[in-house]
Amino acid sequence: INAEYGAIVNNNLRPTPPASTPQVLQDLMKSCWVTNPKKRTTFERCTLMLSRSLGIERPISDIRSSLGSSDESFSRKREDVVTFSSQINIGSGALCCCFGNSNDDLWFGCRDGKIWVLKGNDVTEFMAHDSRIYSLCMFGNVMWSASEDMSIRIWNLKNYKLDQKLLEHKVGVKTLCIVSVDKALRLWSGDVQGTIHIWKEVEKKSWKINQGAQRRFTKESSIFLTDQQPANSMLFSDEQEVPLVLVGTYHYIYVINANTNQQIQTWKAHLGMINSMVYCKGEVWTAGDDSIRVWDITSLSLQQKYEFKEGHSSRVLCLNLVTPPQSTTNHIWSGSFDRTILIWDSQTKRCLQELRGHDGGIRCMASSKLQYSSAIEEK
Repeated sequence: INAEYGAIVNNNLRPTPPASTPQVLQDLMKSCWVTNPKKRTTFERCTLMLSRSLGIERPISDIRSSLGSSDESFSRKREDVVTFSSQINIGSGALCCCFGNSNDDLWFGCRDGKIWVLKGNDVTEFMAHDSRIYSLCMFGNVMWSASEDMSIRIWNLKNYKLDQKLLEHKVGVKTLCIVSVDKALRLWSGDVQGTIHIWKEVEKKSWKINQGAQRRFTKESSIFLTDQQPANSMLFSDEQEVPLVLVGTYHYIYVINANTNQQIQTWKAHLGMINSMVYCKGEVWTAGDDSIRVWDITSLSLQQKYEFKEGHSSRVLCLNLVTPPQSTTNHIWSGSFDRTILIWDSQTKRCLQELRGHDGGIRCMASSKLQYSSAIEEK
């Protein structure tokens, strides 16, 4: 007995879960066995993970109430940061959204391949792709859309006509990102096999065919992630000495030097797919599995700075940086499969407000100086 006790205390001996044990339960057991008591999973988080493994999606406030939780960031009096304005039903459900250049036209990419554009009281919808639209990005005064159908398409912002179709990817395209190096703008596109293509604008005098398009683009170069990890999300940051592009994959963040296009680091960041990343004043917020983590990116490496032990009760699907009017601090909005949006103070890391009302998981969010928007994939 003394030998076993010594092995447990001094050598971190732990039982090996049976091979038939679900991975979520193995992860939960191991998190409860961490040597440092302060880093062990709380009972509330155990409840969240078990609920998720059983397919029960409950808002975090419901679980806290049932457990009598007194977590400081959630038990205090909430602030009314935003109020509900209006609702519109968008076809088969939106997977991505993006404001146009006028900040009053909001584009949605949908599950059925359609794009919906809301401008004032007008709604325009058109068939844009043959399958799901995963990402939208306004770049070069045109709207880019990336799809499961392996194509990237470029749309005129005024008449919603197709300007150009790009077919370099061989599998579904998941994410788009604007990158600025030496005052030159590029657009990066990443697919499910870890191929990243870099696109640049072509001078009009060199166009081979003029189809009435406003601008034309061509592939400049490509990057291939190690082990063909899926490029699920991307983020550009140029506030450190070397501009970086972060690529979120399954478990890992790949750090790429935007000057040389070389992969310089790989960091294990989450237990699952990294769905979204935002940059805020030297910090990178990442969303994956059911957690949100904050990283220091002031140097050329990522160093974990903060992890939200409490928050959503299911997968966090999207993050959005919001600068409220007449405010001295930024807010980070997080949308989850648990059907809630949480609004966080970027400085104090406190939850300011919980928003309910959606009938399904919140897949995407967008904001402008005039309005905020959120959308679900499907009920």
